[in-house]
Parts: sequence; structure tokens; C-alpha cells
Amino acid sequence: KNNDLLYRHLKEVLCRSKNRILKECFLVAELENRRRPPTVGTQFKNSLSSLLEILISKEPSYIRCIKPNERKEP
Repeated sequence: KNNDLLYRHLKEVLCRSKNRILKECFLVAELENRRRPPTVGTQFKNSLSSLLEILISKEPSYIRCIKPNERKEP
């Protein structure tokens, strides 16, 4: 599993820091939300799912390659 979450008590300490930059990076409003923030894996999966929904709803007549083709090979 991809658990890239910052522990809640560490986030609380960073929110109460006297350092202005840390206070701006870690907002108190984020602590009020009890839901777990989405992990990178979840964000990727959701993004891929929405892309597939868009592709399925269309009727493509060709498939375009996203990879670079510097040698101009078919």
C-alpha cells in the first residue's frame, strides 16, 4: 500500500510552529477534516479511471502514440 500520510500529531505540532513558513504549509483547517487525504496511488487510480471513462465515451478512429518517436518509425 502507498501510505504517504503525515501523522496527525506531527501535523498539529507543525501547525503550531513559530516558523512562518511551516505555518503556511500546514494549515489548521486541514486538521478539522477527519477524512484521510488521498494517497498518490489513489489519485493516480482516480485519474486513470476518469481518462478511461472519457475514452470509452468517444469513438476514436485512430490511436495516437504518446511516446516520443524521434526516429519517425511507424
